[in-house]
This record gives sequence, structure tokens and C-alpha cells, in this order.
Amino acid sequence: MTPTSLVLVSVGLGLLAGALITWAVFGARTAGRRRADAMRPELPEVAVELLGSLDSFAVILDASLSPSTPTRPRETTRA
Repeated sequence: MTPTSLVLVSVGLGLLAGALITWAVFGARTAGRRRADAMRPELPEVAVELLGSLDSFAVILDASLSPSTPTRPRETTRA
């Protein structure tokens, strides 16, 4: 194999490896975003209103005993 063809094959393999690594990184990032969105379910509007009407601190746990947070923060007004 001549040095010229060896360089061309090396560059081609490098480009192919770089493209595969880039594809894997972007694929993993997209899958991670989808999984993160699926793991953060929104509370029903009734639960948000109920939490907003409480004067004390409340924690809602889901089936895996992870704390859930309301979709909208409670607005407090002080005079």
C-alpha cells in the first residue's frame, strides 16, 4: 500500500469513526431528553389547585416515592 492511499484510508476511517461517535452522542442525548420528560409527569389541575389552597407545607409522592412538584409555583401576596 502506498503512503498516499494509506493516508486517504486513515482519513476516511477517521471521518467514519467521528460520524459514528457524533451519531451516538446525539442519539443518547435525544433519548435522555425523552426519558427525562417521561419521568416528570405533570400534576393534574385539581391537585395544583388543592396544593395552592393549603396554608401548610405539603409533599406529594408518586408510586416510586419520589416527590412531585406542582406545575405552577404558588403565588403569594403579602400586604
